[in-house]
Amino acid sequence: MGPPGNSANHFAIACAFRPGSVRLLQRAALAVLSLAAVLGCRSASPARAQMAPLATSLNLARMVDESENIVRARVIAVRAEPHPQYQNLQTVAVTLEVIEPLKGSPGSQLVFRQYNPDMLEAKSTLGYRTGEEIVLMLRKPSAEGLTSPVGFEQGRFLVQRDASGATTVRNSMDNAALFDGIDAASPALKARLTPPLQALIAQHRSGPIPYDQFKSIVAGLIAAGPAAR
Repeated sequence: MGPPGNSANHFAIACAFRPGSVRLLQRAALAVLSLAAVLGCRSASPARAQMAPLATSLNLARMVDESENIVRARVIAVRAEPHPQYQNLQTVAVTLEVIEPLKGSPGSQLVFRQYNPDMLEAKSTLGYRTGEEIVLMLRKPSAEGLTSPVGFEQGRFLVQRDASGATTVRNSMDNAALFDGIDAASPALKARLTPPLQALIAQHRSGPIPYDQFKSIVAGLIAAGPAAR
């Protein structure tokens, strides 16, 4: 078998922005070699090249553009298990109950498999917890059936309620840089947004975002078309 397509994109999933990330990145570097061997790659260098997104901050326009499915959902099942075809490859299988689809056609349930790069924590569920409500931006699965949130932890948002009961979303980066460069990436977006949404994009630096406003911006980005690179 040749190189595993875009499956190398899923290496450092969920570990890049946690405490101890340097140690985990070292493990992930070893996992690159392991994954390349398991999938029959002739060279590990293409896999190593895919480590670059770990340090890349993506704005919301890029994340929406690179997602196949974006959903608000509840985690109803999560299990750590070997890949069904590549038994030496540790993965996490997640089942979501879709509350609201924002992009794509995921149906009422969305099941996906994500690579676990941490060879020393084979039973890790990569931060997915049963009962938790999230907004998830998922890439198109690879030929090996693996996917991950776009931007890794940047593309996974915890749905929360603030003191007033309003629903908000926040990723592990505290939504930092979410709107940086978004006008350049999506020039047609501004005309599709209300003045309050335009003000949010201009003023927000970090912190939770009201879900309804987040959803409206995502819808505007989809309508505005592909993001500039």
